Amino acid sequence: MASVSDFFTTYSRASLDNNAGIISKCYAENFIAAGPSGSMCYKNDEKFLAWLENMFQVNRKIGMQDMQLINVTTSPIGEYYTSALVRWSAVYLKSPNDPIEFEITYILQHLNNNYKIIMYITHENEEEVLKEKGIIN
Repeated sequence: MASVSDFFTTYSRASLDNNAGIISKCYAENFIAAGPSGSMCYKNDEKFLAWLENMFQVNRKIGMQDMQLINVTTSPIGEYYTSALVRWSAVYLKSPNDPIEFEITYILQHLNNNYKIIMYITHENEEEVLKEKGIIN
């Protein structure tokens, strides 16, 4: 099985390449997304693929240029799960010399020699951070 860092490096490349197929393969059939404003359960289906495509359009519109993995800290949760605290850096056209860093905790399931995201928790309100940095209005 690839390392957790390799898993998220692939994930970030797929995000920058607008590759919804690869990203959807990173997620379990059903997963939970949570953050400061609440949580939701999602099904990894055609609606999720359409949502990903919409997110790619939003990222292009607001000028996302790059997304890099800065650090991953992992902790096993029994034999079949891992908690991964991931620090990301995103670069936007409006502030190319001022990357925005953010953290997300992912819960990964080890399934058929692969990782699958079954849950993620964003630590910051990303929309508020983008407004504070002048990326969006």
